[in-house]
Amino acid sequence: MTRYTDEEFAELKEQIEIWHEQFEESDFFSELNKVEQRESYFIVDSFADFMYTNFVLKPEQWDKARTRECCISILPRKISAGEEYFRAIPGVLTAFFKFLAKQSILDNEKELIATVQELGEQIVDNANNSENVGAAKSFFESAEDSGIGIADEEEVDQLINLYNQEKEGEQEDHLINGEEEQPAYNLAKEKLLSKLVEFFEEVEGGYQFEVADFYGYFAEVMGVNLEAELSADIELLLEFLLIFDYQLEAGQTVVDLFREQNWELLSEKEKEILEECLELPVGLYLVEECWGEEYLLQDIMREEELLLTSKEVSFSERELILGRIAKIGTEYQLVGPHDTIPIDYKELLLDDLKDSFIRYQQETGSNDLNEFLQAWGVNLFSLFMNIRRLLKEEQDIRVVYEAEYSIQSRSLAKKRLLSQENIIEDDSAAETDFLVWTSEERGRVCGNFIIDDESIFLRTHLQDKFAAGKELIEDLLLFTATFKKEYEVDLETGKIIGGLDNRSKEESRSLVEAFINDPLNPIEKFDGKTPLELSQEERGRKQLRDYVEKLELIANFVEDSEVNFFNLTEIDLLKEKLNLDFGGNTVFQDGVEELIIEKNEGELQGELCCDIILLWRDYKSRKKEIRGQDKSWAAAVEYLFAKMNNWSATQKEVGAKYGVSSNTISKKYRQIAETLEI
Repeated sequence: MTRYTDEEFAELKEQIEIWHEQFEESDFFSELNKVEQRESYFIVDSFADFMYTNFVLKPEQWDKARTRECCISILPRKISAGEEYFRAIPGVLTAFFKFLAKQSILDNEKELIATVQELGEQIVDNANNSENVGAAKSFFESAEDSGIGIADEEEVDQLINLYNQEKEGEQEDHLINGEEEQPAYNLAKEKLLSKLVEFFEEVEGGYQFEVADFYGYFAEVMGVNLEAELSADIELLLEFLLIFDYQLEAGQTVVDLFREQNWELLSEKEKEILEECLELPVGLYLVEECWGEEYLLQDIMREEELLLTSKEVSFSERELILGRIAKIGTEYQLVGPHDTIPIDYKELLLDDLKDSFIRYQQETGSNDLNEFLQAWGVNLFSLFMNIRRLLKEEQDIRVVYEAEYSIQSRSLAKKRLLSQENIIEDDSAAETDFLVWTSEERGRVCGNFIIDDESIFLRTHLQDKFAAGKELIEDLLLFTATFKKEYEVDLETGKIIGGLDNRSKEESRSLVEAFINDPLNPIEKFDGKTPLELSQEERGRKQLRDYVEKLELIANFVEDSEVNFFNLTEIDLLKEKLNLDFGGNTVFQDGVEELIIEKNEGELQGELCCDIILLWRDYKSRKKEIRGQDKSWAAAVEYLFAKMNNWSATQKEVGAKYGVSSNTISKKYRQIAETLEI
């Protein structure tokens, strides 16, 4: 683990001075305004100084989280300077980060630049906040206000003695003007955590063998090489696990030892917070609701609810949080590192935790949940990290594969699937049985089985697992499940890309050949002719083109296999065989068609939407030019179709759906009806 050394700090200061001299000669510096140029060295030097003295980070290790904390917390609290200095911070650091990137020192400059540029006003506000003033800054500001020259050592020494006399016996977190106490608690938390880290670094040498054992365990579980340079996040996690969870002697953690040796040196608020931290293992929390900086969480292990306040980190509903949460003043806050993953992995985590807790009980004879979570903290963070790694690998996924089977017994289907060790139930779904299917080694989620009273749905984003999932259903459920259909869904648009009916290329060709050579007897206007025969006649080609257009629309928007008997690949083959060139994109020819599909999603069956679109295309084919808004024509053609089928829809209802007036619908639907002679 990287440790602070005076030698390294001195080297850093020298290097920053050299870099800044080079920076002043660069185009990046010349682009700064005069104020930024004047404040540049002071900003760069103090930023680099605090990034090392507070976090032991050299420039090549600077990260987003520490950069943010340094800019909005440390610099405003510790630097005594005018407002110009603080307003110049984002611009100066942006230019300096670009300079370091060009020197191949930084490789995450874009992330750091985005961080500092969004903090401008917050930096100034924090610097102007009287509560956000460190002791050194407060001291020197008082000296200047008193007319004392801070360059005069004798005058400064006299002021220090006076300052110490005035502050003797006062609590550091004394409140001013009767304001709310929470900011003082927040500051006390920050101070206490810093003291805990300093204390650990002081006593670590006396527990070399114990700490070395934990280092080895941490490296094995987390899959990291401690001899290599660790990331700042991993180092921070290791440090907090050692401080809060690892028992150095006689069942005592670093927090316990710190309390024994430093209790009388703490302020009252620090004592309150320390009591909260004495037994503070990591917990697993589900974000149920979000309100700005407040989040309603469910403590999954203890089945309790709490309201988290988080100003620095934001979360989303249905996320899982792994971390320590303690009551700080009147708020519940995160303490130390945390991690998040999607709710999809909740049951996988709980199943793993239950198995681990059982093993822990058997090995130790203890049923204490806090003791278990302290012992298992490293494993939980490792599990979260592995899941995030898998999510990163799968972030380019664009489609999901789905298959549907009809079933005779919902309970039987559920029972047989749950007989597999790598299938577990997510009991958060009420109306359906939602089963999570994991890989054999339990390292990743392969997909889901969703069961209702009539059907079972297989859903997976892994194409290689799709066939395995169907085979699993057919093997376990035998004759009690009947295959209905399968398809591929575009995750970006939510639309079905096409049926996946497992037909080979040869089977598709045979199906198309049979279709084009068989008479279209059920359709009277085709006079019993085959599609191939119709394609040879001018009138027949138009009829055939209209018919194939409908087949293509159905293939795109209708899931029912009894209606949708061609997939999109077969439609293309059909058009090729019949020499039908529609030109361009035949799925949507204009915005009217897109609106018809969009406004009726979940309302009308896909085949009816296709019929409305074909009615519109028929009208367009008879008009040389059509003027007007897409939504007006979409509403008009849908209303006309409703009248043709004796539906009860009114012009007012259809108008409300599309955002047009009844008068507009009345005018345009009559134009369509007259043109089509309906």
